[in-house]
Amino acid sequence: MGACSLVILAAGRGQRFGGCKQLAPVGPNGQTLIEHAIADARRAGFERVVIVTRPELDISHLPSVEIVHQSPSVFGTVPAVLAARRAVGDEPFGVINADDLYPPSAFAALASWAGPGHAVIGFALAATMGPNGRPVNRGLCETGAGGRVVRLAEASITERGGGFFAREVGSSREQPVAEEQLVSMNAWALAPTIWPQLAAAVAARSDEPREILLPVVMGELLGAGAVDVTCLPVTGACRGITWPEDLEMMRSLVAVLRPVQR
Repeated sequence: MGACSLVILAAGRGQRFGGCKQLAPVGPNGQTLIEHAIADARRAGFERVVIVTRPELDISHLPSVEIVHQSPSVFGTVPAVLAARRAVGDEPFGVINADDLYPPSAFAALASWAGPGHAVIGFALAATMGPNGRPVNRGLCETGAGGRVVRLAEASITERGGGFFAREVGSSREQPVAEEQLVSMNAWALAPTIWPQLAAAVAARSDEPREILLPVVMGELLGAGAVDVTCLPVTGACRGITWPEDLEMMRSLVAVLRPVQR
């Protein structure tokens, strides 16, 4: 049995975008990426959608979803996932970002994953980059036999001169990356065994002001041999909204890929 619940992370502050990109209208009738994700999740078989957001963001108009609020005292995608624990319960669940447009194949892969361990959706790097060449964050996935992830590193990716360059979190060194490199766009299928590990990661960083990011924590757990993660490569593009100029790109993509949304 695969995941029944999908957690959509919508508590980000959109500092590089300059506003609330979660509620930016991208669809032909003003739909947001969250609304498109809900529809795709339902079609993939998810029975429950849980949205993690901030109290000041009004998403009460969204139908048939459960809304939970992330504590304002902790930042990042790990605390956001933990905020959904009571709603999700002790069952497998999926996780996605609210500001990315994932292909239907990603939702299907998340909904059907039944283990063992956890899974992360993998995209070809070139299929995730925007048109402006400005830096974006991606999780670099190195895989071994059977698609098992042996290393996951969060990195800032820049495109220039026809190539891609990555600077991993905590490093000052930049290195070239192939366009077919598998990367994470923070789409996960997680088993309930992850709950105490995420809680421990937050507790260990209680005095740090920085965001606690899911790809970083999962990369650390992988490095320690504490989790088993399989990369599920899917075809198709996955684009996100990071910078203000990404909004028009996203609207054009939605017009082509999601012309009718009911």
